[in-house]
Amino acid sequence: MVKNGNGITHYTSNPSDSALTLTLDDGTTTEADVLIGADGIWSAVRASMRDEPLRGEGSGVSYSGYTVFAGELKYDSPDNGSVGYKVYIGPQQYFVITDIGKGNYQWYAFLARPPGSLVNEERPDGNVPYLKDIFLGWSKVRLLQYH
Repeated sequence: MVKNGNGITHYTSNPSDSALTLTLDDGTTTEADVLIGADGIWSAVRASMRDEPLRGEGSGVSYSGYTVFAGELKYDSPDNGSVGYKVYIGPQQYFVITDIGKGNYQWYAFLARPPGSLVNEERPDGNVPYLKDIFLGWSKVRLLQYH
């Protein structure tokens, strides 16, 4: 069974029967035979597995100094098929776009900001208009051009 939408705070294993007991965000527990920890850099599964703090000193992870936004788009690039990866580098930020085939691209916008500073920042029109303003004029090619 796959269970989505209720994160794991920690788990314990029982060596005698290989079962795992999972404690979920809502406080309930459940058992499983297999646990896949696909919960990101601040992984509660990893922290529980290694018996280390989730964040901060001793957690095994640290903030890189960059917040990343990512997405996919259909894009009529003038160099479609001949250039697979582009990086636009500027002060305190950079933008990466990569060809994933058939006119589709994956993009990443990296912004050097203090940890957590963009989490609650208002973006009333969404992330794409916000990023367009930040990267305006970086290239003759229109970045984040949606069709």
